[in-house]
Amino acid sequence: MLSRSKINKARSGIGVNLFSPIRLLLKNGHYVPAVILLCCCVDYLAKYYTGKIGGSLNKKNYIDFVKRFLPQYNSLDFYKIIRCGLIHSYNLGDKYLILKIGSYNIKNNLHLTKVFKNNQEIILIHPRILLEEVRTACKLYFKELKINENLQFNFLKNVDVIDTRRQTYKVKKR
Repeated sequence: MLSRSKINKARSGIGVNLFSPIRLLLKNGHYVPAVILLCCCVDYLAKYYTGKIGGSLNKKNYIDFVKRFLPQYNSLDFYKIIRCGLIHSYNLGDKYLILKIGSYNIKNNLHLTKVFKNNQEIILIHPRILLEEVRTACKLYFKELKINENLQFNFLKNVDVIDTRRQTYKVKKR
């Protein structure tokens, strides 16, 4: 049986250590770093989902998670162009652009819209909508986790290895 406290610990870690900073970045107009953290969040969830950590498995884990929980995206493009492009070279190439929009309600219908720029087709990403999509994917994953024994097995293999709270250390002032 899957421990509810382990699920809550993982979910809390995602909310506090990933979604909160992403919202703060978006609030302050830092759209590219916010999308980078969203890509990291998908990486984090993919490791729980597949039960596999590291090495050459990262690409497969990521693509499998995107196919299952973010089907509106081309999973290979999401991995290669959005995730790897931003994380490794801070560049989306000529295929995607991140919208710089202050308000959530302004132009949300442009998310994943294809436009032409310099005679090249480009897909627009609305970072606030991407945040909501990743949050929804997270909720769906944890909902499935409660009833799917394979997901529970994968989760338990990594729950003590993957912990967002272990990434920082609070130093007491003297």
